[in-house]
Amino acid sequence: METIRNYLEAMFAEMPNTPEVLKAKDELLQMMEDKYSELIAEGVNENEAIGKVLSEFGNLDEISEALNLKKEVEELKTRQQAPRRFIDKKNITEYLGLKKRSALFLSVAVALCIISSSFTILFSEVLHKNDNYGIALMFVCIAVAVGLFIANSNLLSDYKFMKRELCQIDIATADYVAEKKRDFMNFMTVSKAIGVVLCAFCWLPTSFIEGDIACVIMFYMIGAGVMLLIYGDTINKSYITVLNLNDINTVGGRYGKKETFEYSNAHVKMMMEVFWPTVICLYICVSFLTCNFLHTLIVFPVAFIFEKIVKTAFAKEI
Repeated sequence: METIRNYLEAMFAEMPNTPEVLKAKDELLQMMEDKYSELIAEGVNENEAIGKVLSEFGNLDEISEALNLKKEVEELKTRQQAPRRFIDKKNITEYLGLKKRSALFLSVAVALCIISSSFTILFSEVLHKNDNYGIALMFVCIAVAVGLFIANSNLLSDYKFMKRELCQIDIATADYVAEKKRDFMNFMTVSKAIGVVLCAFCWLPTSFIEGDIACVIMFYMIGAGVMLLIYGDTINKSYITVLNLNDINTVGGRYGKKETFEYSNAHVKMMMEVFWPTVICLYICVSFLTCNFLHTLIVFPVAFIFEKIVKTAFAKEI
């Protein structure tokens, strides 16, 4: 019986994801199960029964009219004239594993860049040692970070086609990835919460601790917070990328996230793609220059209001 269900899932994977299609799919499953039970009751062995059921109901072209799906089947044939590249579960699993490694490389590299400048303060002002040690450690951190950035850029070279070509995965793989994404959400929520708290309250040490050690702690808090945010977000986006491979309007693409709007202006779209990373960088730079991490938080509500204004002016529903 499981073989019949899997065959049905594959048969409807590229059909439009509409209530009519889902209803027809349920009806066909019931018909197939009834026929299978009938054959088993007549003494037919399991493999032969499955073969007869699939031969009778396994061709959408032949049964589309009976299921009132003639129009949908014709649309499917039209789409199949421009086929998508199929990616199997093994390659998807490998891709997700590489994205996890990429997330680690990227998050650690950014964190190293942030904390690198703290070593000069640590050695010269806190430990009262030769500041050459701090400078040396700073360049070591930067060198390691650059190495990680380079390694990260080459890590997914075998899967760059996913950005250029239309691709698809089977329903079993989509279910597998969706389950992995659900399991990851607990870690994602906790890491995001800790990351935001560390970044938002990185100024606290300067309020309660005297001396330059407070600045060193602040650097480490920002580095750790940004690392957690980048790591969780990168892995989560890898799941979303895979689940969006299938056509969002088909049964096989039911896990995909469909955008409800798009920007009417190409320049505005390009600007908004880098808007929030720019805001965060601006906040960090201004905060360091003014040594005031509390008052500069005003940049975030201002940025949020600006984003809403831009969406109102340039976004259109799709």
